[in-house]
Amino acid sequence: MSTPSSAAATPTAAAKQSRAQRLPTPAEVQQAIVAGLDAARRNLDTLRTNIELLVKHQIEGIRDNLTTLRYDLEAIVGPYRPPVTPDIPADDTPGLIGNPAAKEGLFLYQGQTNRCVLMSTGMVIGQLLGADKMPTAQQITDEAATTPSTVYPDKYIYDPVADTYVAYADALQLLENHGITATSTQYSKGQGTNAINNVKAALTSGESVIVTVNASIAWGRAAPGDAVTANHAITVLGIDTIKNIVYVNDSAFNNPGIAMKMDVFMSSWAANDYQTITAYVTPAQQSTIAA
Repeated sequence: MSTPSSAAATPTAAAKQSRAQRLPTPAEVQQAIVAGLDAARRNLDTLRTNIELLVKHQIEGIRDNLTTLRYDLEAIVGPYRPPVTPDIPADDTPGLIGNPAAKEGLFLYQGQTNRCVLMSTGMVIGQLLGADKMPTAQQITDEAATTPSTVYPDKYIYDPVADTYVAYADALQLLENHGITATSTQYSKGQGTNAINNVKAALTSGESVIVTVNASIAWGRAAPGDAVTANHAITVLGIDTIKNIVYVNDSAFNNPGIAMKMDVFMSSWAANDYQTITAYVTPAQQSTIAA
């Protein structure tokens, strides 16, 4: 009888060898070791990077906390620095940047209210458009009280009853309403040199500048108690690079043309991340003003 065709064939020697477990060759063992070491090295590199970042962040956090503590201590037991209103030098004085003598009289007083941003905005309008187009304190207040906020939906820029703080984005909107282009900028803690250089450049080109300072650092125990001191808006009129003096208009004090020492100005400004608004007349408006 013949063998059925469906019967299983006897495995060959080659097939038996393919099914048997094969030991890795020396080259494969070496490749596996190298791959394992590479993976371990990458893991160690990642761990080292993560530790370095953790330490860096911890150091930065401690430094920021110490800086905040210094600001708080200065506000509590700091020196008494009442505003000084010197005779501002002529605009063509060597080393003087900006036009402080021409701008100091364009001043608005906020009174016992929280309107420093509004008054600074109104002063910038006067600096750029002229005294005849500068709003009064009441006019800029009324405008803000009837202009919808770009920051807070269904609210106006300023609530005179609640005496709300005015957002800088809304200040930009008010300036735009008057034909002025403005930009708001903040800088990191280590960019103080860049911040002041940009302010100098803006003043040199004829722009107006608003900065945010910590009034308790700027004026020490002489800071006005009825105004917000941590985020206080003032206008920079000019900088004397020889005497290291910054001339400002601060609406919290009813006396324009205040002089600040540069180091005090920088410290008070740094407390608010060098918050800056630079403004200039929109080109389309410039031709109208010239006419």
